Amino acid sequence: MKAKEIVDLAKKEVGYLEKSKMDYIHNPSCIWYKIDGHGTDNITKYAYQIDRTNWYSGSKNFYPWCSVFIDWLFLTAFDWNLEKAAAIKFHGIYDAVVDYAIDNYKANGAWYTEPEVGDQIFFCDSDGDPCHTGLVVDVDDTYVHTIEGNTSGDEFNANGGGVFAKKYKKNYWRIYGYGRPQYERDEEMSIEDLIKLVKNASAEEKKALGKVIDGCVYDYRVKMDVPNWAVEELEEAKAHGITDGTRPMTYSTRLEAAIMCKRAEYGKK
Repeated sequence: MKAKEIVDLAKKEVGYLEKSKMDYIHNPSCIWYKIDGHGTDNITKYAYQIDRTNWYSGSKNFYPWCSVFIDWLFLTAFDWNLEKAAAIKFHGIYDAVVDYAIDNYKANGAWYTEPEVGDQIFFCDSDGDPCHTGLVVDVDDTYVHTIEGNTSGDEFNANGGGVFAKKYKKNYWRIYGYGRPQYERDEEMSIEDLIKLVKNASAEEKKALGKVIDGCVYDYRVKMDVPNWAVEELEEAKAHGITDGTRPMTYSTRLEAAIMCKRAEYGKK
């Protein structure tokens, strides 16, 4: 399962509204429609379907459903194979409580402070306690874009009435962190995706990425031939002890450049 599949599924759900108890009693089929029977009683098709499994310890209809919506996305994407859906998002035995989901991500080393597409984003209340969740569907230099259940069109609402697409500045104080499901990763990455990955990486991740990228650049340049116009001058530099002539097409550090300049000035080998 790839992140794009979950994101595409979430986009199809934007506009779904929770149902009123009265409308649901009179017409239970209203839960399958986006707008029909809308109300404020936390009745959704998401909880209805999950309640017919053993995913949670009890019924979740009539309760806040932001976590339920995210779990429904993964269960639906895996055609309701509970074992596969649980494995990809580290689902343990818990009710639809954001704190438990956060604990599971952290326990499995899948908790991050910088977002990636497909992450489960978590928000906190005014006391700094986790209170709401959604799905990251895009990330740019300034904003993290989300789709959330049990919210509204306002900037932040932890108990709204539907599924909405939102965006927040990446330094928004209510963002608590990100849980990263175990998606399949493409073996090849586009240049655009690589640039985005580097830009959105944490300091520790950038350090690790830097080593990998440096190694790739070195492997590429060490195999390059010296251009004809530079062959004679390179031999002259070797004869004067300025350089030993190895890996001539790789980049040099400032340290190496300084030493070669000193050798050229003083004629030291």
